[in-house]
Amino acid sequence: MIPLHLNPHLRTPLYVQIVEQIESAVGAGHLSPGTPLWSARAIARHYGISYQTAERALTLLAQRGVVERTRRGTVVASNVVKPPVQQHLIALIYTWFIPGALPSYSVNEMRMLHAAAEECARHLWGSLLLHFPDKGASASYLQEWERHHRFDAALVFGALHDEGLLWMQRHGYPVVVVDAEPEVPVPRVVQANREGTRQAVRELIRLGHRRIGFLTGHYMPHYAQRFEGYMEALQEAGITPEANWVMQHGKPRPTVQDALRRLLEVRPPLTAIVGASDILLAFAYPAITEMNVRVPEELSLIGFDDEPFCTTMQPPLSSVRVDLEQLARTGVRLLMDMMEGKPVPHRVEIPAQVVLRDSCAPPFSHNTFTSQHQKEGSP
Repeated sequence: MIPLHLNPHLRTPLYVQIVEQIESAVGAGHLSPGTPLWSARAIARHYGISYQTAERALTLLAQRGVVERTRRGTVVASNVVKPPVQQHLIALIYTWFIPGALPSYSVNEMRMLHAAAEECARHLWGSLLLHFPDKGASASYLQEWERHHRFDAALVFGALHDEGLLWMQRHGYPVVVVDAEPEVPVPRVVQANREGTRQAVRELIRLGHRRIGFLTGHYMPHYAQRFEGYMEALQEAGITPEANWVMQHGKPRPTVQDALRRLLEVRPPLTAIVGASDILLAFAYPAITEMNVRVPEELSLIGFDDEPFCTTMQPPLSSVRVDLEQLARTGVRLLMDMMEGKPVPHRVEIPAQVVLRDSCAPPFSHNTFTSQHQKEGSP
């Protein structure tokens, strides 16, 4: 008899779980013809389920010709036809939203989705790609959507509204969240947002910077965590930031460029700026050029996400990298363990790595930089 992994919280009934697992074991050759199986009473007693549930499973297996019920007990049928391998269908639900483009995702987000689908396929799981913006997470919407789509579990990318997560839990769907930290207690795989930014600021401090600004955007949990990492690194170094060292762009004002200009107008000047994302700094680059600020001679810059465009910017932008493919694959593996009834951790954090490029350098002293400008301007 093979060990069974029974999960009463799954949408699939317990007797069906027994049937599927025994069929799969027979099909894979783990149970050969004539192998005895436990009786219904033994299965019920061992796994703490009702006798009726175990008996129903064995009866269905006998009807399908997978087992034979004899006076000596239940055994694997001698002429069993191997059933096809059971395939699970995983809903890959992403919630990312870029105004004016639906559906929408960045290159890094596409890589995450591809890695998740690839990991599903590696384990013979199918995947169903869905876009649920926050407004589409109501229980009524999900209930209507479920009528037209079959799936066994869900991997949610981003911040799906709590109502949607609770609805899936109530209906017995295993759920893992990737790249978000919802209030609903579901397993999640997240980026090291706080620690990654802390490492970035530490690198700037190691280079000699003491006046380090922070450019952030509209409120996002990622940005809030990265700001916390920025503050923690400064405090560790005994640096007390001034209020005007931190600037947030908003809708419609200030724009990213306006927010950066305000940081560049701080006196004494900042020698480095950390961006809450690479995209923010990419939009801010024109303002740096307009104000004739030289990177990295006068200002060092470092972002977060290590977007593909970082290497094409001039100078190439330093950034914090998190292996997003590992993020997605880890989410699939957690989901697989949940479906098999195994215990899973509540939270897994994928580590970050600082990637230094030409946008970061030690700060030039005022005298050194003035002297350099005089040399460049002399005939």
